[in-house]
Amino acid sequence: MQLSSPTMELDASYHSQEEIVEIFSELTGAEVDSSFMCFPPFYTNLLIGI
Repeated sequence: MQLSSPTMELDASYHSQEEIVEIFSELTGAEVDSSFMCFPPFYTNLLIGI
């Protein structure tokens, strides 16, 4: 049983840009460009509109 999700990990504490790219790669299942930026908290409406 998985106790956390990538979004929970992302929102739980500070992460460097490199870590955020790594987490989003895990979340999307695809390679995320190193220039990607996200400013948590991150949320989605069941992936509608992404």
